[in-house]
Amino acid sequence: MESQLFPKARQAFLLGQLDWTAGNVRAVLLADSYIPNFTEEFLADVPSNVRVATSELVLGRTGTNGIAGCAAINLGLLLSNVLCSKAAIYRDTGVEATSRLILFVGDDGLVTEPFIPAGLTYYIYPNAALGGLFRL
Repeated sequence: MESQLFPKARQAFLLGQLDWTAGNVRAVLLADSYIPNFTEEFLADVPSNVRVATSELVLGRTGTNGIAGCAAINLGLLLSNVLCSKAAIYRDTGVEATSRLILFVGDDGLVTEPFIPAGLTYYIYPNAALGGLFRL
């Protein structure tokens, strides 16, 4: 499935309720078996059994020419037996029920093939051609 903004995040951006450059933002690496439901609004809506790892804070967030940029997102050292191919970016409030999902990163934007984390440090890199993660 293609990467895209969650509709409720898009709405929050348009209403001035969500600011890409403010607050804490993280990513969660998701199992290949995860099928996004774009009515999902908060991290609590994503089943915990498909969450493989949570990133460090997303650093270097910018908003230039309508493009949400950032530094490479550090998922840390991962060793798992779960096949992974997707991720979600979310605004971390410290409470899953209020941590708003922002961006679904599909296998088209994350990897060329699903992978099993093999004890390496993994990163999510912004799209070099776009200049960031997403465009508003």
